[in-house]
Amino acid sequence: MHVPREEDGNNFGVEVQAQFNAKLGEYLKWCDDTQDENKVYHQARAEIIRQMEFERAVEERETVCEKEGK
Repeated sequence: MHVPREEDGNNFGVEVQAQFNAKLGEYLKWCDDTQDENKVYHQARAEIIRQMEFERAVEERETVCEKEGK
C-alpha cells in the first residue's frame, strides 16, 4: 500500500492510513488466532471420536466372544 509522506500541515491521509494499517494488523492477528483455535478444537474432537470408535470396537469384540462362549 502506498503511504504518503508526512509533511507539515495536512497529514490527514497519513493518519487515516496509519489507523487503517493498525486495525488491519489487529484483524489479521484475530483471524490467525481464530484459525489456530479451530484447528485445536477439531483435532481434539477427532481424537475423542477415534477413542470412542476404538472403545466401541473393543465392546463389540467382547460381546461376540461372550456369545460364542455360551
